[in-house]
Amino acid sequence: MRNAAVTKANILRAAEEEFSEKGIYGARVEEIAKKSGSNKRMIYEYYGNKEDLYMVVLENAYNRLSEKEEFIFHHVTDCEKAVEDIIRMYYDFLANDEKFVNMIMWENLNRAEYMKRSESFGTLKNPLLTSLHKILEKGKKEKIFRDDINEEQLAVLLITSSFSYFSNVHTLSYLMKTDLTDTEKMEKRVEMVVKMILDFIKV
Repeated sequence: MRNAAVTKANILRAAEEEFSEKGIYGARVEEIAKKSGSNKRMIYEYYGNKEDLYMVVLENAYNRLSEKEEFIFHHVTDCEKAVEDIIRMYYDFLANDEKFVNMIMWENLNRAEYMKRSESFGTLKNPLLTSLHKILEKGKKEKIFRDDINEEQLAVLLITSSFSYFSNVHTLSYLMKTDLTDTEKMEKRVEMVVKMILDFIKV
């Protein structure tokens, strides 16, 4: 049982590396087997086929982010601080999880094809939307946030203002002749985004 768990973990780790580098169409099961120290037969036994393995890896990637979101929103006392915390969490998470960024870019290129096939994504609860609703309602009652702010649009703003930074970080760094992965530059960006969003949603 313990060996099987270790083997599965090694396969998932190798699969995420392969899928994040090459996407589902470029990835090869032979390479995943080689990187994980297993073989194709074991991969098919545990995960079915390449598409099923890819969906498990994609689900796991999203679960990592969902866990971070749930942690941030577990106890909210200060509405403004909660918004700042989620922005900072996104930047920290994406800066330290390049495989997640790559996986999401590949899935967007595929127009969310495999996400749509996954039963897990079909029933996935979005902690960000759920929690933002509570935070906005609290902020509106306390006359901190504007009454016309929509949590769905705010969620999109929070996500895109952070994700687009990392999905374009290498090309922008080259074109702008700078290093946008630099910690100091990233902190300035975070401060700007926090101020921009709070200024927009506050009364």
